Amino acid sequence: MPKIHLIEREGRFERVPKSKDEWESGYWTLTPAVAASLIGGDVYFHSAQREPSHFGGAVLGTRVQADGVFAGRTVLKFRYTKEHRGVRAGAGGWGVEKKLILDPVPGAVPAPG
Repeated sequence: MPKIHLIEREGRFERVPKSKDEWESGYWTLTPAVAASLIGGDVYFHSAQREPSHFGGAVLGTRVQADGVFAGRTVLKFRYTKEHRGVRAGAGGWGVEKKLILDPVPGAVPAPG
């Protein structure tokens, strides 16, 4: 199951109208392939790399922001669960604002080393 850990310091969360536990968070720099691979996976939001997650959930879908200052950035739609709070991402593997953990490709041979 793919997982993504994101540093979120701006509070860019919006509850999906007429839902109890569905949220959106943006605006992330993700390729379309990575965004699509996250559907059905997990998203964890952290205030810092070494801090446990403070929010998150199961990724339900993604969309690309069409206009404005964040045009072209990805918005993640997710269903919040309390199990997505308090999770640590572990050391290493962080980019500027994210740590992506993808499942191994079936049949792939691990790189030497």
